[in-house]
Amino acid sequence: MPGDEAVAENRRPTTLEDMGQRMARMRSAEGLSLAQAFQPRPDDVIIATYPKSGTTWMQQIVHGLRTGGLMDFNESTAAVPRIEMAYDLGQDLDAEQAAAPRAFKSHLNGNDVQKGCRYIVVIRDPRDVAVVLPVPRRLVLRGRQYSTRPVSPRTFPGGQPQRALLAASRLLVAAAA
Repeated sequence: MPGDEAVAENRRPTTLEDMGQRMARMRSAEGLSLAQAFQPRPDDVIIATYPKSGTTWMQQIVHGLRTGGLMDFNESTAAVPRIEMAYDLGQDLDAEQAAAPRAFKSHLNGNDVQKGCRYIVVIRDPRDVAVVLPVPRRLVLRGRQYSTRPVSPRTFPGGQPQRALLAASRLLVAAAA
C-alpha cells in the first residue's frame, strides 16, 4: 500500500535487527571516527551522561546560562551538538557556537569521552533510568523472549523485569557497537 514505507519507518523497533538499523542511520562509522578525532578546546564544556539521565535538561540549563536565557532553537542538538552524531547531522564540531563557552553533549563512557576540557557529569539512579529506556516491546535474545514492559522500582531487583532490563542493556550495547 502506498505510504507503508513511511509508517514502517516511524514505528518502534521490535527486534534487535530493527534497533540496529535505526541506530546505524543515526551514527555512521565515519561520523564516529571523526568524533573520536575531535579535540575540544580547554574552555569547552562537555555534558557527559548516560542516556535518559537528564541530558536535555542539562543542555538547556547550560545553553540558557551562556546566552542569558536565549532559547531560540528547535532541537537541543542545534544548540549543544552531540559529539558522536554531529557529522551525521551535518554539524561542524570545530565551528563557533551561539555563545561561549562552546558546549557539547556525549553519551560515551568516561574512558572514551574527549579529554582536555571541562565536564558536567549527570548521574541518575539506574532504577529510574531503566524504567524510561526505550526498548522494543518484545525482545528475543538467544532464542528466549523477554518482556520489556516498564518496570516499577518495586519489582526491579529481581525476576522477569530484571532479565528484560539485562536484555535491553545488551541491545543498547550491541546497537552502539
